[in-house]
Amino acid sequence: MLTGSVNIERYIKTHTTNIKLNAGFVKSSYKNIVNSTPNKVEYKNQNYGIEIRSGFTGIFNYNFGTTWKHN
Repeated sequence: MLTGSVNIERYIKTHTTNIKLNAGFVKSSYKNIVNSTPNKVEYKNQNYGIEIRSGFTGIFNYNFGTTWKHN
């Protein structure tokens, strides 16, 4: 099994905004035998996304983001 992830967050003072980038992956493989037949099973998962969040002191704030996953 192999797993990894990266998270990057940056504050932009001029826009009073945080930007986040996220990415990760998982890879797993194993072998089994069913009815005397050997099988190799592999699982792969990747995900990545972006998020933008405001940090205003007033009543209006926003949070936009998305995440994509591939199996």
